[in-house]
Amino acid sequence: MVFYERNIDIEAIDTDSFLGIKLLSNQSIGQKLIFWGSVGLSVAAVSALYFLGIPAIIYILVMIAILGVGVLFGTNYNDYLSLFQYAKGQFQKKVVNFESYPVSDVKRIRREGKVLRGMDEKLLKDASGFDKKASRRMLRAGAAFIVAALIALFAMIAIKRQMDAPRPAIHTEIVE
Repeated sequence: MVFYERNIDIEAIDTDSFLGIKLLSNQSIGQKLIFWGSVGLSVAAVSALYFLGIPAIIYILVMIAILGVGVLFGTNYNDYLSLFQYAKGQFQKKVVNFESYPVSDVKRIRREGKVLRGMDEKLLKDASGFDKKASRRMLRAGAAFIVAALIALFAMIAIKRQMDAPRPAIHTEIVE
């Protein structure tokens, strides 16, 4: 008799990964296009090379190269990094220098705190202070653009209706 586990954690199931392949989870639309485009392109290239009579090793290498580019740029190592970004990070590790100061250097810490507070106040002032005149100008310009677009749309509809309207037949009479 077969028993099934009834307590399944629905949140643990990754519905985004295709066929359960972790590299295909959390893909953006661009990554999906790159990956599946490379799959389609490799199938098309391999079939074209096969029917042209090219040796098998060449079309296998072409397929691997195209799929390699698709996997490199179209798959994810984890939620935040694509496979290319992960490989780039592994090969270009940066050296980080860590500077440590004694806690007794209170004067330097207070000076840096004042500088940071001043920068924070400046950022808050810049973020909150907007120009009312500029916003009104932008509002007027947006409204004018919408009105002009509506006028142009209705003019195009009117012209199209006029062109499609039935025209009266013109009769010519020959008088002898």
